[in-house]
Amino acid sequence: AELGRLAEAAGADRAALIGIVESEGGPSIRRPHAWAADGVDALLGDPRVEGLAFQEAGFGAWAEVLAGGQVLAARAEDVSGDARALLDSLGTRSLLFAPIHVEGEWWGAIDLEALREDRLWSTVEVEALQAAARVLGAAIAQQQARRALEERDRRLTDLVEAVPLGITFVDPDGMLTFANSEAEELSLIHISEPTRPY
Repeated sequence: AELGRLAEAAGADRAALIGIVESEGGPSIRRPHAWAADGVDALLGDPRVEGLAFQEAGFGAWAEVLAGGQVLAARAEDVSGDARALLDSLGTRSLLFAPIHVEGEWWGAIDLEALREDRLWSTVEVEALQAAARVLGAAIAQQQARRALEERDRRLTDLVEAVPLGITFVDPDGMLTFANSEAEELSLIHISEPTRPY
C-alpha cells in the first residue's frame, strides 16, 4: 500500500521494492513487492526481471551507482544493447531508482517506472524517494537486529535446557525469572512465562 501511494504521488506507472542477492553473475534482482497502475502489468514473478543479474543484462554500471549510494535516473532512449531491448520489452520508458542500504551494505532499491511518457524526474520526486529508501533501510535494520536477538535467546534457552543440571535465574530483587526443566523437576518450580535467560 505504501509503495503504491509513493508511486502515485510521483506519477509513476509501476513501482517495485527490489532486493539484491549475490549470484554467480554478480548482484541479482528479487522483487518481493510490486505495484502497477490500472492496466499495467506489475511484473511480479516475471522471469524477465525476477533473478535478473545486472551485469549479464547490461546494467553493470547501474549496479555500481546504486551500490555506491547514489540515486539513478534513466530513460530507455539513452540506453543501448541488451539493456535497451529489455526495457523495450517491459514497456519502460523512464526509471528512477533510490538505493536501500542497511548497516552500510547495499540491500536493494525502490524502483519507479514511467511507461506512458519519457519522464524527467523532479528534484522533489527524487528527494521523496530517497527519504523513503532511508526509512525503509532503517526499518529493515531494526527487524534484522530483533531477529538476531530472538535467535540468540533461542539458542541460549536451548543450551540451558540441554544442561543436565538445575539452572535458575533471578532478577536484582531476588525474584525467580527462569528455571530450566531440570530445575523444575528437582524443586517443583514452574515458571509459566520465563523471561530471557541472560
